[in-house]
Amino acid sequence: MATAPLHRNRPCRWHSLAALALMSAALSACGGGGSATSSSSGSSGSSGSSGTPDNSLLSGTYAFVSLGNNGEQGGGEPASGVSDFGTMTFDGTADFTGTETINSGGTITAGESISGSYTVDSNDSATVTPYTGNLSADGNTLVLSDMTNGEAPSIVVAVKEGSTTFSDTSIQGTFAMATLNNSGGSGLGAGSLLTLAFDGAGNFTGTESENDGGTVTSNQAISGTYAVTASGSVTITADGAALTGQISADGTTMVLSDLNSGDAPSIYMAVMEGTTTFSEASLDSVYSGITLQSEGANGGSSGLLSLTFGGTGNFTGTDGQNNGETVTSGVAVSGAYTVTSAGALTISPSGVALTGQISSDGNTAVLEDLNSGDPASITILIH
Repeated sequence: MATAPLHRNRPCRWHSLAALALMSAALSACGGGGSATSSSSGSSGSSGSSGTPDNSLLSGTYAFVSLGNNGEQGGGEPASGVSDFGTMTFDGTADFTGTETINSGGTITAGESISGSYTVDSNDSATVTPYTGNLSADGNTLVLSDMTNGEAPSIVVAVKEGSTTFSDTSIQGTFAMATLNNSGGSGLGAGSLLTLAFDGAGNFTGTESENDGGTVTSNQAISGTYAVTASGSVTITADGAALTGQISADGTTMVLSDLNSGDAPSIYMAVMEGTTTFSEASLDSVYSGITLQSEGANGGSSGLLSLTFGGTGNFTGTDGQNNGETVTSGVAVSGAYTVTSAGALTISPSGVALTGQISSDGNTAVLEDLNSGDPASITILIH
């Protein structure tokens, strides 16, 4: 964690999963001169057909982290980006309120109030204005992407907070963590896939594979400390630099952000690894997701995914994209996937492999692009 997730002043830019070669149309769109068509509507996604409205499906307090670009600097270089960490309380009818701490290019602003409206339907499609996305079937995880023409690409992931009393023992066992950070400049960002073993007593060890602007370094040893408050707030510290976050109500996922002055805006998502035996058959349904990739001085791009896994190593689906503030919808995607007995997941759209992990309950997966020469990216899938 000391090498990539806690990097300071690392450059980062955005792109979408589709530009990893899911479809040639997506690749062309991200280059700025392609043939992908802009969506005619103000916003777009890939959540499928609408279900029956039911805002009661989303209620209670969620901790969230977001990451996005905030425009361009002089000379056409991408700006340093913005990340947010905070809480949103949904009233079960149509409105939410909350607070957030903002990291804007290393400048920290705490205690900002937020409020707005939301909708959810029986298919778990969700909007939290202006974001579009999905709620997991168990209600524990919310993933969102800004799919509005003229809005900068950005993503949000939120986990439901619990009502039980937490402690350091609440985080015990092995977690896989995916990260992405953004510090502007002309590089390709920094992202990592980590395997962290928490001892239940405030310490962790593990390994990290990092993609730093296309240069990949594998299996670096890491260690540090962590602390969990009674309400589930989490602090993870390595090399003296702390990440701030929250563990979910069911203890299987964590979201975190770097809120240290001078540090790059960032996003972190961790899932607990399982002890059961996984296989390709473990993925045999529809997963929704978000993706953010660091590339392009035009503001980069994010994606909103709907993927149907067949249980036999192949998937199909659609990708909605926000490419440099231009939104496209319904881009067809397909590819292959593999799952090891330990739940390690590889998704290969058109032969380009993303590497990650399925959570112990099978409801969440995190992935990174660890291919040499590729820009760093993060992908989060929920069921």
